[in-house]
Amino acid sequence: MTTTYTPNLGLAKPATGETGWGTTINDRTTTMIEEAIAGKATINTWGQGGDAANTHTLTENNGASSEARAAILHCTDTGDAISVTTANLIVPAKNKLYCVINETGHSVLVKTSSGTGISVPTATIMNVVCDGTNVKEQDNHSVTFSAGSATVSGSLTCEVLKIDATSSILITGITDEDDMASNSAFRLATQQSIKAYADQTGSIRRSEIIKPWYDNDRTVTSFDPTVIPYKNIGPGGTPETIADFTLYGNSRTVSQDLDLNITGQLIREGWGPSTKARRVNVWVVVQRKSKSATGTSLGTVAVVAAHTMGYSTSFYKKIEVSGDQTHLIDSFSAIAEDSIGTNARPVMNATYNPTTNRTSIYYDNGSATITMFNNTSDTVFVSASRFASPGTYVTANPFDPLRVAESDRLTFDISNYVSPAVDDDYNNVIDTRKTVQLPTLRFAPNGTAGDIDVRVKVTCARMGYEGEYHFYALQVDQTNNTRPL
Repeated sequence: MTTTYTPNLGLAKPATGETGWGTTINDRTTTMIEEAIAGKATINTWGQGGDAANTHTLTENNGASSEARAAILHCTDTGDAISVTTANLIVPAKNKLYCVINETGHSVLVKTSSGTGISVPTATIMNVVCDGTNVKEQDNHSVTFSAGSATVSGSLTCEVLKIDATSSILITGITDEDDMASNSAFRLATQQSIKAYADQTGSIRRSEIIKPWYDNDRTVTSFDPTVIPYKNIGPGGTPETIADFTLYGNSRTVSQDLDLNITGQLIREGWGPSTKARRVNVWVVVQRKSKSATGTSLGTVAVVAAHTMGYSTSFYKKIEVSGDQTHLIDSFSAIAEDSIGTNARPVMNATYNPTTNRTSIYYDNGSATITMFNNTSDTVFVSASRFASPGTYVTANPFDPLRVAESDRLTFDISNYVSPAVDDDYNNVIDTRKTVQLPTLRFAPNGTAGDIDVRVKVTCARMGYEGEYHFYALQVDQTNNTRPL
């Protein structure tokens, strides 16, 4: 009888009574077993043309050394024979484990002649297995895994990521969510969503300057191009619009701050010289357009209405409500007994006391008699546009508390005395051109948060209508204060 061979590794199986036991056992079995377990074959030849281009097919020999039997396949390309990105290494369609060392400078696809395979990147070592049809990863699952360092060139999928052994935080995923609405303690955020969130959160500032360049009726005429154009306000006491603009806001707006710097000159005209300085009154009126006529509830009265400073004749009253409500009260606010603004009265001031956890609201009652908020069961409603109908412009509550009448609601007073002087015509006594920074106005959301239409007017007059105001520029600085919703 003759020697037969094993089907996968081609190891010799001497027949009973066969002569040549030393050669058969030593060279065809023992040596072959060692080659299959620890042998290394260097693959350094790659086809140059036709179907075999950039391909190497492992040699097979029964009872003799062969590449297909080796445990380790060391792929090189010292002759630069590979001309494509990925070369092919063809293994027999037989059950076999291989350790592939790829030092070709190219990827190597390990596969059977008609099956699928595994691509081994250059400068890497991979273990693969042939199941008799296809070549697959030798290990694609581990119950536990430990590595000094790990580099993943493709995608990484994991159900839970734990950064260190002592961490109590388990990372379950990465979320691209611009508003961070899920508020998860176990998911990371993408760079894009972090940037989008940061861009919409915090204080966002915008500035612009408004000048009367195009008001042909009241600007310097073209024959005197050396003089800066201006808008002539007054005399007569009629408010004139000097600026319309949009106060920026978004869906996360908590409040908006408006800072105005107005530049102009005070002028007396028409009455000639005087022995006394005369006051020219200039008032800046700031208005906002209402978005909603419905007020917001501040809850019930915690401390009933009382005269401020204890004076029984005072028109100014104070109530207290629970919690910090200052973010709902702004320069345009009024409070009322119901959401539609019955008996609405303008708010002069609001302060929060963290010790008592109450907000004190000071308002103009319109009379010394207390008629509202006498009981702790009364609900207080506030409106950031005094319960005005949508589209209606309302004027900010005055910084001068003496000007609280609805017919005289003027936001700022920048009037001044103009010193006596004499000119050739006993006319046009002019103050120095000045820039005045006005106090910051706070805007709370009224209706839907977002942009607010704002209008600025100027009124100029003096007793006898002598006054004029030459308006040159308005610097508008706005801040949108935002936070997560």
